[in-house]
Amino acid sequence: MRAVSLFSGGLDSILSVKLVQLQNIDVYGIYILTPFNSSGEESAESAADYLRIPLKVIHTGDDYMDVILSPKYGYGKNMNPCIDCKLFMYRKAKEYCEEVGAKFFITGEVVGERPMSQSKTVLLRMEKNAGCGEMVLRPLSAKLLPPTIAEKENVVDRMRLCNISGRSRKPHIELANLLGIELIPTPAGGCLLTDPVFSLRLRESIEHEEVSSRFMELLSVGRHFRLPSGERLVVSRTKEEKEKLCEFATPGHTLFEAGNIVGLLINGKDREQAAAIMARYAHTNRVHYKRGRKKGYVTPGVLNDALLSKYRIE
Repeated sequence: MRAVSLFSGGLDSILSVKLVQLQNIDVYGIYILTPFNSSGEESAESAADYLRIPLKVIHTGDDYMDVILSPKYGYGKNMNPCIDCKLFMYRKAKEYCEEVGAKFFITGEVVGERPMSQSKTVLLRMEKNAGCGEMVLRPLSAKLLPPTIAEKENVVDRMRLCNISGRSRKPHIELANLLGIELIPTPAGGCLLTDPVFSLRLRESIEHEEVSSRFMELLSVGRHFRLPSGERLVVSRTKEEKEKLCEFATPGHTLFEAGNIVGLLINGKDREQAAAIMARYAHTNRVHYKRGRKKGYVTPGVLNDALLSKYRIE
């Protein structure tokens, strides 16, 4: 018998997979990679290796951007469309079930752990709206929820599942010790869509119709500025951000370099203002630039604090 797991690599998903594996069921993991959780892929792969389950990574595209831009069930506190996002993932898990011949899929969801998307009522409504019927097994809270297909058909013994609820991590640690789980990941930073600063940048980018899935990856990098021309400038803060901006650049962008920092100007026309901002952070009066095959440098004027603050998207 096979099952699919919506697998994040966190402790909840590790425990859920282990509880099902102990009932002689082969588990196939699926990790859905979005522009807002890309830092978790490595953790998911490590956890999958630990549990010895195959892991399929699905890269989202424009279909996922539709979820972000027009969520049927609205946003949370920031730009997190938690319910719509979960419905999207349920549907992907159902598709993978059909691919590998599994009758049900499991998640690490816990009743009451998250107020918007994990109340008992919302969990049941989500699986119905996703067209998953009784396919969704939540091993950590199964005894608090109605029996699923897997339990009704005695594929899974309900009595060997759990009744965990709420936000406390203590029951999870105790269960991990009981099951002999040695890999206990620290709680992750979570989805970027719940971050206030990132959400502000996202709202601003939507207003300017900068909404491609690839562009979304840029919003978590560096300092962001909106120039009078309407162009976006991103300025690196670290070596890693410098490398990411260089990788992101296309012939249609202008890439600036001043001292140890790099700036990426989307489209690349307003060189003077962009160079002035670069100069402020690099403490220099010469900023080099490259756009396609064209190279040069700018000696920008002085940019005062008021204008710098006005341009910055924060």
